[in-house]
Amino acid sequence: MKLKNILIISVFLILITPFIGCGKKVSEVTIEDVYYTLNNEEKTAVLVKYNGNQSEVIIPETIKVKKDTYTVIRVEDKAFIDKTLTSVVLPNSLESIGKSIFRGCDELVKLEVPFIGRTADSDEDMLEYLFGGPNLPSYNVNEQKVPDTLKEIIITKQKKVADRSFGGCMYLTKGVLLDSVESIEEFAFKKCLRLESIVLPNNLKEIKKGTFQDCISLKEIEIPNSVISIGSIAFSDCEKLEKLNLPENLTEIGSYAFASTRIANFDIPESVTSIGAGAFSNTLISSITLPKSITTIESSLFSACHKLTSFVIPDHITAINDSAFASCSNLTSIVIPESVTSIGQSAFAGITGLDFINV
Repeated sequence: MKLKNILIISVFLILITPFIGCGKKVSEVTIEDVYYTLNNEEKTAVLVKYNGNQSEVIIPETIKVKKDTYTVIRVEDKAFIDKTLTSVVLPNSLESIGKSIFRGCDELVKLEVPFIGRTADSDEDMLEYLFGGPNLPSYNVNEQKVPDTLKEIIITKQKKVADRSFGGCMYLTKGVLLDSVESIEEFAFKKCLRLESIVLPNNLKEIKKGTFQDCISLKEIEIPNSVISIGSIAFSDCEKLEKLNLPENLTEIGSYAFASTRIANFDIPESVTSIGAGAFSNTLISSITLPKSITTIESSLFSACHKLTSFVIPDHITAINDSAFASCSNLTSIVIPESVTSIGQSAFAGITGLDFINV
């Protein structure tokens, strides 16, 4: 019986030996305190562990070992665990990232990574995946696992930013999404309470529901012309947001998309064919021009717009829905054309001294 065990072990050793010896298929090397394993056939490297004490670390796309060049394609689980890092740059050459690579890195301020999940194609991973969280779609997880020190993140290769990816990252102040990003999913940055600026990719098609909801420190944002749709509550309750452009090819503005912001001017392009309920409610607009394709003023569209003092409804409007102008406390004059055949309940509720002019 012992002889059989010895024979089995011997065969096993013979099978794996070619993969572990120096100069064989797999070897290892340490360069500038970074420990890598090397695939000598494919000329690829895996970052296993950072053993240094530098506060700023830049991992290159390739490393040189003797006469050979190896491409860094992966970072293993917990590679930077408990290091006193303030800035880390990971290369675009990465194909995958292990979990919890920055667990315990409680002084990290700036992070540049190709993607925040397992791969560039991952569409479910949240930022906390890198910091040791359970990778669940919950704001509380990001709040608990992402360090308070992290202020800036740059994403260079990811294709899709998943639901709630950065939601609840309360201390993040700046985000940069490069042109690899094709889609930003719902509530991706919701409740990033200190987010002051965000750079969006130039090929982005849609800003989805609640993407920046409750980003109460966001003051302005440049929306690329590639965007054709802005989802419901996309910027609602961004209470400091004052400046925002509407792209020239925009077709849809969702319900309450800009509600409770400080935006005073909306230059709505003629390409817009749909504006949802409450989209401009509780903003600082004093005047606005609706595209000719819009035939209905939806419910609560301008409710609580206290800067409105007068309004001329264009003759392509046929219906004014419920509470459309409710609580516009300073509205004193409104011109309603003959084209309007329907006015909803409480359309002008909460307004005193309003003069109606029918033409």
